[in-house]
Amino acid sequence: MNKNITKIKKWIESEGYTLKVSNTDEVDYDKNQVTLCNSKNKTNMIYSLLHECGHIVTANKKSYGKKYRIINKANIDNRHIKGKLYVYKQLQEEVEAWERGYKLSKKLGIIIDKDSYDKYAAKCFNTYIKYHG
Repeated sequence: MNKNITKIKKWIESEGYTLKVSNTDEVDYDKNQVTLCNSKNKTNMIYSLLHECGHIVTANKKSYGKKYRIINKANIDNRHIKGKLYVYKQLQEEVEAWERGYKLSKKLGIIIDKDSYDKYAAKCFNTYIKYHG
């Protein structure tokens, strides 16, 4: 396993989560599990993994419940998922997760090319826009 992925895996475990290779990149808060798609090159795998960790950092902030209240409501009541406020907050949370993932890389001593990271984040972000559009 790549040494940077190992560093991130240790961080994930320190947060009470497990890492599993799957066909998607996501955080399952109910199972305390981060899944990582193994079909990308190693650099993009690291970027994706940092992004998923960014979701954990974001969700653990005290301000999450207030800042992303509509997302929590949508998890309980699906009526909110189609609303513009939900989409806006969902996209905002995605951007925040990318930024927090980058900050985590610095904290873990993982050197990454910020321009390359941002380009990959933008590519992924466009898929969120298409999904919600």
